[in-house]
Amino acid sequence: SGHILEFVDNEKGLPKAKVVLQIDGQPNCVSFEDRNEMIICDPSSQALLTTGSENKTSILCNEYESESFRGPSHCIMDSKGCKYFTDGGPLGDTSLQSPKGSLFIINNQGILRPLAFKCLAQPTDLVFSPNEKCLYVLEMLKNRILRFVETNNGTWIYSVFYQFNGAVGPSGIDIDSEGNLFVTRFEHKGLNTSGYLSVIEPSGKLVTEIETAAPEVTGITYNKHTNMIYITEVSTNSIFQIHVDDIFNQKKMLNQ
Repeated sequence: SGHILEFVDNEKGLPKAKVVLQIDGQPNCVSFEDRNEMIICDPSSQALLTTGSENKTSILCNEYESESFRGPSHCIMDSKGCKYFTDGGPLGDTSLQSPKGSLFIINNQGILRPLAFKCLAQPTDLVFSPNEKCLYVLEMLKNRILRFVETNNGTWIYSVFYQFNGAVGPSGIDIDSEGNLFVTRFEHKGLNTSGYLSVIEPSGKLVTEIETAAPEVTGITYNKHTNMIYITEVSTNSIFQIHVDDIFNQKKMLNQ
């Protein structure tokens, strides 16, 4: 639909949806520079978009060295104003046999450069550690989490931080103040198996894992004020929620 929605409490303990913006595209991820300025990943236009105070969208970037993006997936910003985004295109556009996904940075001078170029198999979501020394990037079709670390000379080195088994692969990631990673793992609906929510310590140890109520989980966000986790799921067009305590203590199925 091209809608970007905001969910707010209706004062009865229930969420109420409000349309913040509608674009002529398929917004996959939104990051906020401030309340009125958004960075939007739009795979359908193969571009990273930006909005101003009047909610008018414009193209921030859509190519690197005269080559079009495959389709930006997720974008985040650090405390210095640098923007980081994955470029993997639609599911299946890049694969194990032909890993052509990339990770890019736009620094605070507006210069675009790749941190990993045309070598990733369906990169999806990404998140910084609380101290911003580590950048975690999901590589869905290799079913793993990569960790990028910037060296003193400005070079980024990356390695495998965690290797999953089962399901298609990780689709969404967020982090708490202690550095625990919350990761959703997508699975095909037709296989009659579950998706997963996994919790991983900063050391790389799996803490716990629970099955999700529906398999095609696509995104996750953690609310530090309420200690709640929200998960989007495409086969049911739903948003699920679970309290972090329920993950650690009960490992129960997500309740809609």
